[in-house]
Amino acid sequence: QSSLHFTLCGRSVMRLATIAFIPAAQAACGGLPVKLTCGACLDIVAGQPCERYNTCECMSPEHLSKGCVAAGFCDPVQAGPAISEGFGLRVAKAHGKRDYNFVRVSVVTQTPEAPEAGFFDYSSQFKYRWTDNYLHTGLKEVTPGQVNTFTIGKQTVSVKIPEAGAGAAGVMIADPCFKSTTYSSPVGCSYGGKFQTDVRTPALLNAFVGSDDTDFWSILGDNFYDRIGAGSKEFFSKLSNEVKATPLVTVPGNHDYWVLGDPLVGTVADQCGNGHMQFYAQDAEASLLAQPGDSTPPFNFTVNPEGKGLLGCDKASPDNSRFYHQFGNIGLIAQSGAFGLEEYNGFMTESCKWLGANPGIEVGVIVGHWDKGGLGVI
Repeated sequence: QSSLHFTLCGRSVMRLATIAFIPAAQAACGGLPVKLTCGACLDIVAGQPCERYNTCECMSPEHLSKGCVAAGFCDPVQAGPAISEGFGLRVAKAHGKRDYNFVRVSVVTQTPEAPEAGFFDYSSQFKYRWTDNYLHTGLKEVTPGQVNTFTIGKQTVSVKIPEAGAGAAGVMIADPCFKSTTYSSPVGCSYGGKFQTDVRTPALLNAFVGSDDTDFWSILGDNFYDRIGAGSKEFFSKLSNEVKATPLVTVPGNHDYWVLGDPLVGTVADQCGNGHMQFYAQDAEASLLAQPGDSTPPFNFTVNPEGKGLLGCDKASPDNSRFYHQFGNIGLIAQSGAFGLEEYNGFMTESCKWLGANPGIEVGVIVGHWDKGGLGVI
């Protein structure tokens, strides 16, 4: 990992970077990296041609007649229902174009009924992907520097943001993975078993983010390498309500668009950012059409991911994954690496001007994930 400090628009800016690579010794089956073999196998069983993955010599339909677990490409899982998250609370800082003292409070459920009548602005079933979920979300005004209490169903939720210009602290992680016993992740987690990330990662977040010392936390892309939403719910079921009530910052990584990490091997089954944007409910640029008390969807749903047919999917509109906002004395700019300069030039110019014009911001942080092969968090 590394970080680069520079000056942008009169502000000290930190760019976070993690370079990830797969040693050649870990390649298997036609040169496909070991961690991607389960996903490729599942896609071939579902009807994708093995030629797409250059694996016909070892992963043809004939090789997979008994399934991917029997062929040794996927880990065995226990039979039974998927794990439910429980109280699916999300809190996000409001977009920088809104007043500082607003947050977005959301709850993800598996039933259409809102957990608290009259509390949310928008309640609807997820669209396009992860449609076994329902999102209930609304903008709420809070008093910075104080604990703000909301009652949602039988849950008491305490939300706190620092005063504008005050010092702030956050916890940032990226590319989290774990070995699930209830579903086969298309992307392997090489060290998930050795380091018990299914237990230790949520325990660390519960310890650090759940304390009064943390103002925000981040998952900066490739969130559990999750195509269908099962892994995300399983992981979040292990987080305390104190963690979930702490404002979350997240951006989609390449695996949040195409689970195997590249549009060249994308399929219609991929989420193309749609599950991610609804499950984490950030107050992104697309949400600016929705005001407090307004039932307008806080997303841009104009791009149907199934536009490319069997061999790919169309990415969710870029305004669903870009935003900027302030935590105390930190100005944070978030962007998706899945888009080019033509989609982002105007946004970066705007966010740069905002960063430079805000006298309460002392440090700028730009976060994103992946703009070319082998590059992780930026």
